[in-house]
Amino acid sequence: MVLESYSSTCPGSLMVMGEHAVLYGSPAIVVAIDKYLTVTLTVTPKQQAFSQVSVSTDINKFSNNPDSESYLEFNIADIENIHAKSFNKFVYILAVIKHFKNEITISGLDYKFNITSEINPSMGLGSSAAITVASIDVLLQALGLKENNAQLLTVGRVVIENVQGKGSGADLAASIYGKVIIYQPADQSVEIIADSIPLTVVYCGYKLSTKEVVRIIADKIKNNSQIYKDIFILISKIVQQAKVYIVKQNWLELGQLFNQHYGLQEALGTSDQTLANIVYNLRNDSNIYGAKISGSGLGDCVIGLGKISDFNNKNCSNSQLLDINMSSRGLSSQKHE
Repeated sequence: MVLESYSSTCPGSLMVMGEHAVLYGSPAIVVAIDKYLTVTLTVTPKQQAFSQVSVSTDINKFSNNPDSESYLEFNIADIENIHAKSFNKFVYILAVIKHFKNEITISGLDYKFNITSEINPSMGLGSSAAITVASIDVLLQALGLKENNAQLLTVGRVVIENVQGKGSGADLAASIYGKVIIYQPADQSVEIIADSIPLTVVYCGYKLSTKEVVRIIADKIKNNSQIYKDIFILISKIVQQAKVYIVKQNWLELGQLFNQHYGLQEALGTSDQTLANIVYNLRNDSNIYGAKISGSGLGDCVIGLGKISDFNNKNCSNSQLLDINMSSRGLSSQKHE
């Protein structure tokens, strides 16, 4: 017998400014995109001694191996024994379930999660943050513990840090609030500064995990801490000025900041030849004001300020112009009767 069913839908996201520096206390600008992920949770009376949990997903549609694992079932007492690396596509929802292990254990219910997504996780696009936010939200609904967005952001950041070792919460905030936001990691404050900005998004054709790139940069910082601190200070100044230009819709000046930010990404070591080719190909288009890497780098996406319908992929043949627009929608929740 189904007791209750809940669903939570949130958008993916793109980092606009502040990559890596945000992990060390600097602000970041993030936008929500019009690709969405939904987690549906159905709860039923417990049938065994421990609550049974199942998770299913449709993200295999984005995979070259559509027959890979898309369903997982276990009892909550065994959550500690599940090796998330063996179920990579479930790593974030498993971390959420583990976070709420005690609450699930005493609830007297079984939990059935289903994930449907428009976000291709191989391209980044805030897929990890989206699944984390939506999973936390449906669980808080089912457990009767939901309070506000600040609570979601705090719990989400704990979950992300448990998985990645380090996380700012910026992409979580974009999935929760939608639109264009500036995020301050020190106090997790969020300010909506615009409904959207004109962006062109090009996927380079490959992605290194955020966790791995963060580790690479952390290792570099150990050997040159003052230099990297100075780079982060410059990025922070660019972010603050970018906020002013976004509010004023001064795309010409904002584009210059995009280009300056990319120079600092090269200094950080998060660019490579393919990403550089995409950046300069975009800059050569008269409709683009500036271009930079979006996300952790060494793969992922490049964003150009401005909109184009065709991309010159010279010297970056595996790159792909993505059909992505900005979204004013943030997290939405629903209880199904």
